[in-house]
Amino acid sequence: MKHIQILIVEDEPAMAFVLNRQVERSGFSVCGIVSSSEDALRFFHAHQPHIILMDFHILGLMNGFETAREIHKHRPVPIIMMSATLSHEIENIINHTPNLYFLPKPAETINLVQMIKRCLSIQD
Repeated sequence: MKHIQILIVEDEPAMAFVLNRQVERSGFSVCGIVSSSEDALRFFHAHQPHIILMDFHILGLMNGFETAREIHKHRPVPIIMMSATLSHEIENIINHTPNLYFLPKPAETINLVQMIKRCLSIQD
């Protein structure tokens, strides 16, 4: 699964570190870690990751959902939105947006891996 490239969009360094370790210890590759909407868009266009883990609250001019919308205009890459809270607004957006998924933070490694595999239709 090392060929699966994952972009992490997280503005909290400690959380980015934990996600990076979880992803790499699970056999996937982290192709980049960025903290802002602008960097996420630049990195996405330059590296074409297979999947994106994105916090709802990120640095930059757009939040995680707005950034996901911009990314999906170019390619429907699966994006796992991560947040410590799930409001009705967030749930509604996720339920009505293809290739957008939700995982509560902090995520246990097994839940993160299961979600990545589900998004990419990888069988155990």
